[in-house]
Amino acid sequence: LSHVTAVVVVVGLYMIPLGAAINSEVPYMPIWLLSVAVVALLVPVWIWVLVAKYTSLVPQRLRPWALSQSTLWIERYCISNNSHSGLCSVGQFIAGSNTMIAIVNGKYFTNLRCVYELAIFCKLHQGSKLQDRLILISSTWGGIFQWLNIFHSLTRAEENWLTDFYCDRARCAVPAERQVIFSAIRKAWGSVGVFEEFVRSELLYILKESKKEHYRRPRQNIGKAMSSVFTS
Repeated sequence: LSHVTAVVVVVGLYMIPLGAAINSEVPYMPIWLLSVAVVALLVPVWIWVLVAKYTSLVPQRLRPWALSQSTLWIERYCISNNSHSGLCSVGQFIAGSNTMIAIVNGKYFTNLRCVYELAIFCKLHQGSKLQDRLILISSTWGGIFQWLNIFHSLTRAEENWLTDFYCDRARCAVPAERQVIFSAIRKAWGSVGVFEEFVRSELLYILKESKKEHYRRPRQNIGKAMSSVFTS
């Protein structure tokens, strides 16, 4: 909605000097006529976006975002804890996702649903260039001189996020969520114990590699930039 509004304002203002130039040649044509014409053409688009965003009058397939070839699914805002069907559909959304970005910290790995979503994505894409599909970022990583960091290993606290993980200790938003996730875990891993071992071993390895990549990427970009400068 803000993008459409910005387009209306910018194009409308741009047409004022153009209208002034035309008015100097055609005096009977008002300076503001072109701006009004542009606004008149874009207002229906603005109304379409507004109605689609705040009402259910526009069918899903006819909404503006349906024209995009890519869909961004934000778990925090797309799953209702009060909806049993919504909780059950988490696995379907993850299975239909090509890439995943997760911002992790100690609190993240105490949430059973978060850990399940990350684990099932990694399980589904094992051996299929997971590092190109998954981006793990921790709020404890980084800094202005992050590319100078030569120590890529996890801290003891970061390792404990996963080595101390147990499903029974992990929190859930509502009691029904634990039942739904446990059922999904048993379906994908066979048992809760196997899932916990996957978290403590496979996810721990993935977190280690993600931290290495996080610090390696800036140096690679700088190296490419310097190479292009000296070879051009």
